[in-house]
Amino acid sequence: MPSDLCVICQAPVTAAAKPMPMTAPEVPPAPAKTPTYPNPSYRLDSSLGIVVMEFRSSGGDVRSLPTRQQLDAYVRSLESGPTPDGGTTAHV
Repeated sequence: MPSDLCVICQAPVTAAAKPMPMTAPEVPPAPAKTPTYPNPSYRLDSSLGIVVMEFRSSGGDVRSLPTRQQLDAYVRSLESGPTPDGGTTAHV
């Protein structure tokens, strides 16, 4: 029965005269810590009585729902008072 095992005779391996120094592996620098925010975040605008959702981009921009224009229109409608039919008017 043939065998795939092959044995080769060689001279013994001797230790090097001077041991190799051990070096620590290079570790890449840690990325800069940036503050993390829940995305989206929610805040209660107590003066208007509504919840505003804010979305932050990686560049630091903040967008909100409702938008700033919608919030301003809502404030103006509250300041102008009710309409004859009992509702409020929003001037966008």
